[in-house]
This record gives sequence, structure tokens and C-alpha cells, in this order.
Amino acid sequence: MSLRMTEDMSAFFARIDQSTIKGVSFLEIDKYYACLMIGLRAAQIAPDPKYRASFLAAGAKFPDAYSDHDTYLLGLLVEAEIRRRQLDPDNRDLIEAETVRLLDPQSPLGLSDQGVDLMNKYAAKGFELLREKMGPPRAIETFLVTYAEIFWRPAGLGSSQPA
Repeated sequence: MSLRMTEDMSAFFARIDQSTIKGVSFLEIDKYYACLMIGLRAAQIAPDPKYRASFLAAGAKFPDAYSDHDTYLLGLLVEAEIRRRQLDPDNRDLIEAETVRLLDPQSPLGLSDQGVDLMNKYAAKGFELLREKMGPPRAIETFLVTYAEIFWRPAGLGSSQPA
């Protein structure tokens, strides 16, 4: 299993695919990450997303730009699942079981198959929430400003608890 975006994410981000900031392009992983963070913050998953082909090869690790933060992403996934499933955060056995269910230290991404599936569903829901709040971006700069406003807006994502 690998990280995958939904079919309509490409169309949404199409205008900024040619845009760069000082030679840095907005890559597929950047689009995925932006959507993932919204989904994790809201602690919501898409029930049955329609995915397109994966943008990371099966067995690939997080790209270099994200590798220093991969354990943080894994922790955010576990934390979002605890909130979404309304698990008792003080129950150590329950938290350990949830961590074991989602993570696999032997896999390149550090995720179990179920963890990859859920991460993709969080990204898909994040995209849905993002699309509700803004139209397709035309430039990276304007996207990042609008994205930050949406991300930090109190209760702007349908959840009152920040991730």
C-alpha cells in the first residue's frame, strides 16, 4: 500500500502545478500533506474515497523533505484516531493497541496497511473540507495564505479540538 490522492485533488490543484516559488515546485506530496493536515486536525475520514494511482511507489519512504518529520506524522495519525474513535486517552492499554494497529516499524512509511488506508482517508476528507472553504488555488502563495487562515480558524473544520 502507498499514499494516494483522490481523483479530484489533481483538478483542484491543477493551476498551481506550473507555479513555483524561487524554483521550488508544489509537489504531489505537498498537496497530500496539506489535505492530510486538515483531515487530521478535524479528526475526520472520508468513508469511501475514489483514489487515483499512487504518487509514491509501493515500498517507498517519505520524501527527503518530510523524512525528518515522519514520526510526527505517525503520532498525529494515532492522536487523530484516538479522538475520532473517542478512545480514553488515559487508558494506556487502549492507546498501545491503537498504536500497534496503525504503525509498523518494519514498513518504509512506518505504517501498517490499516494505517496507510486511514492516512489516505484522512487526506481525502481533508481535501473535501478544504474544497468546501476555498476554490481551486491559482498560485502557491495565495494557496498558502488561504490554507493557513482555514487551518487556524476556530472550529473552521468541523472540529472544536485542535490536533
